[in-house]
Amino acid sequence: MLSPMKTIIIEDERLAAKRLERLISSNHPNYEVLCSLDTVRDSIQYLSANQNNLDLIFCDIHLADGNSFEIFNKIKCEIPIIFTTAYDQYSLEAFDLNSQHYLLKPINEEDLAKALSKFEKNRPDQNLKNILDRFGPKKTRRFLLRSGQGLVPKKESELAMFYTRNKVVHAADMHEGKVYMTDFTLEQLENELLSHQSFFRINRKHIVNKEAIKALRPHKNQRLSLSLEIPSSEELILSREKVNPFKEWFVA
Repeated sequence: MLSPMKTIIIEDERLAAKRLERLISSNHPNYEVLCSLDTVRDSIQYLSANQNNLDLIFCDIHLADGNSFEIFNKIKCEIPIIFTTAYDQYSLEAFDLNSQHYLLKPINEEDLAKALSKFEKNRPDQNLKNILDRFGPKKTRRFLLRSGQGLVPKKESELAMFYTRNKVVHAADMHEGKVYMTDFTLEQLENELLSHQSFFRINRKHIVNKEAIKALRPHKNQRLSLSLEIPSSEELILSREKVNPFKEWFVA
């Protein structure tokens, strides 16, 4: 199992920091917020001692005792940063640093997801994993899935979709549409277990097999609706921020 992504929030507005932490924990459980800091001084002290334990920083620009750019002028920081602010005039200065994204307040769920998707796509280890997954030696991935009191072995090519329902991740058979329960999270399946060449996470609740996709239709707000070779009790909607990556993946 992959370790959670370690992140901190640098933000002097307590309510804004709490709201961002809730958005992260509710929608991105593979991220762990270690702490919130509200001053330049405390941030310099923390980062000087803890950079090796971090994967990502969320950072407001205006802090209680100054401008957060002062932090990164004082210490060398190689941790990716997502800047969060109510002002957009600092965007160019932010991107001179190790900035992954620039989020304008109030931050919403969709913008946060887009920022984290960009961060994950640009991670060196993730880029290497994608390359190895696409061009490296092929291996047959197998799962032991729960059916009643027993376990059923299935190859990943035999599974059309993984989805979460009532906090349990289920797998649907490619040919019969039979549903099994799994002991994995969608994050584990997406990041560790499934072939990126064959499977794509279309939204927070669904991961689909390319070979199971029967049709695509336009949906409201520039999204796409998917139909699979098996029946689904839920509408399968591709998140707007994933439309272009999905199209690239689908034709690869």
